[in-house]
Amino acid sequence: MIEGIREIGENVNNCFLIESRYVKQNKNGWRPFQEELIKVLFEREEKIIILEAPVGAGKTFIVRQLLERKEFERCPIVMSYPTKILMESQVGSFKKELGKEKVTIWPWEDFNPNKINIFIYSTDTLVEYIKRKKYQNLEDRGELIYRLFTDLEWFSKYGGIVTSPDVLYLLVQGRYKNSKRILNFLHNSIFIFDEFHCYYGLKSFIELLEYLLSKIAYKAILLSATPIKNNDFGKMEKEYGVYNISFSDSKGGKNDICFNYRLKLSIDSFNFAKAKETEKRLMNLLPLIPKPCAVIFDSIFRLRHIEKNLKNNGFSDIDFKEWSGMLKEKELVLNKNTVVLATSAIEVGIDMKFKSLVFEASYWPSAIQRLGRVGRKEEGMVIMFTRKDFRPYFKDKTFIDRDEFEKILREVLKNPKEETGDGYSFRGQSFNFILKDELLGETFIYNENLFAMYEIEDWIDDWRSKTLEEKRRILKEFQINPSKTEDLLLYDRITPFWGVLKGNLKDDYDYLYKDEIIFPTEDRNELSI
Repeated sequence: MIEGIREIGENVNNCFLIESRYVKQNKNGWRPFQEELIKVLFEREEKIIILEAPVGAGKTFIVRQLLERKEFERCPIVMSYPTKILMESQVGSFKKELGKEKVTIWPWEDFNPNKINIFIYSTDTLVEYIKRKKYQNLEDRGELIYRLFTDLEWFSKYGGIVTSPDVLYLLVQGRYKNSKRILNFLHNSIFIFDEFHCYYGLKSFIELLEYLLSKIAYKAILLSATPIKNNDFGKMEKEYGVYNISFSDSKGGKNDICFNYRLKLSIDSFNFAKAKETEKRLMNLLPLIPKPCAVIFDSIFRLRHIEKNLKNNGFSDIDFKEWSGMLKEKELVLNKNTVVLATSAIEVGIDMKFKSLVFEASYWPSAIQRLGRVGRKEEGMVIMFTRKDFRPYFKDKTFIDRDEFEKILREVLKNPKEETGDGYSFRGQSFNFILKDELLGETFIYNENLFAMYEIEDWIDDWRSKTLEEKRRILKEFQINPSKTEDLLLYDRITPFWGVLKGNLKDDYDYLYKDEIIFPTEDRNELSI
């Protein structure tokens, strides 16, 4: 099979096997690093615990165990995830591993005093709750959230809150009514930030963590397979103390538990930012590699262009799906014909049974994370697109240890950029619009980055001044699918949009800055919850 991949492209310069990786596990099902974290949580004085363990090793097992600890009765565990997709994935695992009879998941179920209550806190779940309760008059969102937290405290002997750092940051900033009263419910809680490397360089994450540690949190647990920290983080560590847990003592041999299966890897070095070059390679690859397959792009813009051309080039036997920040296919079922076209939204914490993976590799943390999307249950195949030349590091090797390969990725590939947007904001501190893609006929909720990707043909920029009936009429004129209209209007009542737009994808991406986009002169502090 490796020789078969080598023949696909003339620029494939390394093909070899990455060996399996194993972890020790005792008779009770616990792994050494998991036991160490629970122990130091109660015995050490450090306020920050950082756990570095490989993708798939069992970091999130700890989260589920904490939900049942007697030490935290009447004190919720706050679980923070960087993406909605990861939030949904982890919530699904709670019921599976803790047992359906022991867990209730809000908003789909009401809080139950005899169960572990999980409160998923996002705009989407507030919309779902209001729809389920058929509220006609939406109360102030701060009051609604305060009442829900009150219910959680009243009904929960054990419980947890699943949310994002965006939401927590808005709470500590006091961005809406009852923020301080809501935060009082979280006093002395454990705050868990999964995949915390995603916040590298964000000053707002440091501010959030400092506030929680100084005023609210009992401890903060930071989890990642690829932790990366800057100087600001180092200063905070000195103030609050940090305890680092490594995976080294948990690493097993062939008689232990395999959690990363052997991978057949090829490396193709070229400028993948040129969409035509990437498209040409995918045209050759996709008919040949095992499926289901994931293709992970660095850019949603590039994904969209290539997706359109792939679908128009006669792949009638391939079932293309999209999984990105713009569109996530509902009821995604993987089969022998499925190819999932994805972005970084799928690279962390998603446990799908892919047999092969193609991915773009720019930064070492995302490359290691993406590599973990395959080989979790069985052996897999990987094709890595990169601008770098890896040949000097392998010297005709046929086999390589997984740890050694990840070390090479750290050395060859770049660190992430030390900024996201302006280097300060969480993604939740953005400006969401309703976008009608004229070519696809699809409607999306997307932030201001859409101006870099789309030629705007029509823009209702005074949306926030419109009445409910005027907004309903506008959506009809924009030919928004009637089945989506009421959900969009309800979402808008909770977190108002900044406008409604029509447009088509540009041929070239335009890099824009927020200062170049003129927003209506309303209160820009009214941000997403």
